[in-house]
Amino acid sequence: MENIYLSNLNDLLLCITRAINLINPDINNHHQQVAYLSYNIATAMHVPTDDLRPLVIASMLHDVGSIAFGEDMDILNKSDKGDGNRANAHAFAAYKLLKEFKYFKTVAKIIKFHHLPWNYGAGLSFNNESVLYPSHIIHLADKIAVRIDRNIPIMNQVPSIKKYVTNNRGTIFSEKIVDAFLEISEKESLWLYMMYDPESVNVIMDEALSANKLTVDEVVDLTNIFARIIDFRSSFTAMHSAGVAASAVEIARHAGFSANECKMMKIAGNLHDIGKLKTPREILEKDSALSEEEYNIMKEHSFYTYLVLKDVNGFEQITQWAAFHHEKMNGLGYPFHLKAERLPIGSRIMAVADIFTAITEDRPYRKGMAKDEALKVIISNTNDGNISKYISTILIKYADEVMSVSKTAASNAVSTYSKFMDQMKVT
Repeated sequence: MENIYLSNLNDLLLCITRAINLINPDINNHHQQVAYLSYNIATAMHVPTDDLRPLVIASMLHDVGSIAFGEDMDILNKSDKGDGNRANAHAFAAYKLLKEFKYFKTVAKIIKFHHLPWNYGAGLSFNNESVLYPSHIIHLADKIAVRIDRNIPIMNQVPSIKKYVTNNRGTIFSEKIVDAFLEISEKESLWLYMMYDPESVNVIMDEALSANKLTVDEVVDLTNIFARIIDFRSSFTAMHSAGVAASAVEIARHAGFSANECKMMKIAGNLHDIGKLKTPREILEKDSALSEEEYNIMKEHSFYTYLVLKDVNGFEQITQWAAFHHEKMNGLGYPFHLKAERLPIGSRIMAVADIFTAITEDRPYRKGMAKDEALKVIISNTNDGNISKYISTILIKYADEVMSVSKTAASNAVSTYSKFMDQMKVT
């Protein structure tokens, strides 16, 4: 079968870093800054071009384990004493998440040890496992980036940053990496680009990644990982994206979607809640009805899903399918209040799949509805003009199949989540 290319790795990496930026304004562009600084240090050290690629990707994704592990603020850890169990835990979490994607085998190994101190060369191994040298480049770049005060002009901070790095030469940081950093740190442009031109990272990624194209199947695999990063932030949502994606694909199949379109639906289902990275965990995990103020905050997530996905080349349809899942046929949905004529069939499927999955899945605070009870909710929403009658008719006809694939996907996701959290327990 001919490979159908959907998007490129550059765009998808920027997509997930844009999503990470949603979590906390204080980490905005942190990963781009680490990537920019790591790339420039490595270039000064004459690292081969082929080795720059995994370094840049690892820099862009180095904290995804912290997010999935529920330790968002570890990203901002400025203390060198913090490079212990907790810091290593989120690095190891990222390793376990990313190593499953074929292009990220080396990337995952680099991230795994990016908090390991150099210790005069002893940091080249950990528990009898070899540590890749780029891990130490990211370690230095990360420690510099978290020390930058966004409220102070960057050039006024450079002397203290250089002093900090120099004082830890050989102990925390590799001597060669420190020397390369000190060489490039003399350029004002380095700091000004890093602080005030986040798009400069795009140039780096184009150079390092050569616009690596991904097939539809590869994008499915990658967004399976993204879905875990989204959902693993909370035990309340650990299974949701998987259930929605499976339901949407099953409905799409019965609606006559091609095999390739069903894969695109899977991607949209995986990413439909990526905007929830912006939603505070206390709202995601509230075990009672949301207040009006909390509900207003929750409603923002589908807009942020649109914002994160809209610039990904090849995702034009997927973005609409994913981001419009709370729009209604009568125009009373959110955030765009689109009416039926503006809602593609993929978005209509996603809306029905999201509702059906949400009301039938078990949550820590309540049992999911049985099929017949859930279908009454679907029929009510159809009669009120909220969802597509055509799509709800398909769901009702094939409810057993849809519920089966959704439950299986959700169960597998919960099992994966439980194993992940057990492995990540810090002793």
